This record gives sequence, C-alpha cells and structure tokens, in this order.
Amino acid sequence: FSLAAVVMPVLQALVGATGEGAAYHVRQPQGEGWARLCLYRVDSPQVLRDHVRAGDLLPADRGAGARVLIAFGPPPLPPATRKEDRLLYERIRTQGYCALVGDRSPELAGISAPALHADGTLAGAVTLTMPAHRYDARAIPAVREAAAKLHGRV
Repeated sequence: FSLAAVVMPVLQALVGATGEGAAYHVRQPQGEGWARLCLYRVDSPQVLRDHVRAGDLLPADRGAGARVLIAFGPPPLPPATRKEDRLLYERIRTQGYCALVGDRSPELAGISAPALHADGTLAGAVTLTMPAHRYDARAIPAVREAAAKLHGRV
C-alpha cells in the first residue's frame, strides 16, 4: 500500500481544478506535543505561491490545515485554549472545513478539510493555499470533495 499513490492524484486534481497549491498535512509527534507535517505537496503552477515543501514542519496552531487537525483531532483541547479559538474549532467541526486569510502569514490564505479513516477518525488534512489576494471561497467545495475522496482510503 502506498499512501502517495492514493493522495497525490487527489492533490494533483485539486491543483488542476483551482490553480492553487495543495497539500496533505498530518500530526507529527514532537516532544510532548505535535507539529504539522506537510506529508505531500503539489505546487500551484502560478509564479506567486506558497513555498511549503513535502517534509516541512509547520506551526501546529496556525493556518487552515493546523486548525482542521486540531478541530478534528483527538480531544480534548488544551485547557488554555482561548474562548474564541474554542468557538472557531466548533464552527470548523460543524461546517466540515476551515477557510482563513492571514492566519499563518498575513500574505497567505488557506482552505482545509479533514481526510478521515474508515472509522471516522482523523487521518490528515487536505489544504489548498494561495496568496491572500487570490483567496476565493468558491474553492471550498473542491477542497471538501478532495478530502471526501480520501475517506477510508488513508
């Protein structure tokens, strides 16, 4: 079984449909906590783009992908989680995706949805990233569909 053989075609199709970069993020244990690992990445064909690479560790608490990994990941939220963040994670779980502009970096936007194992637990996050000025909410359904294609396959 090759996870790349399952994930990469989905990411490639997402990039083809949107013209923006797509990644598959997972939780990577790190010390007593975790980091967000970019496991797979397909770059945008556009010159101006996010330059994350497969293998990069990203913040575990910022960015649409991180927010999805927190919202759908193993409970509970840390006791120090601010009320507004708790409300954000509740909204992400309810709507089934996260779309943010300027969360990880002021110049970037992201749309992310959970990829789930067959039992409904979190496997990872499918994330579309783009410069903030190109953010388009019309890409949300494409991201959700890409994540749904991985359900039970990852």
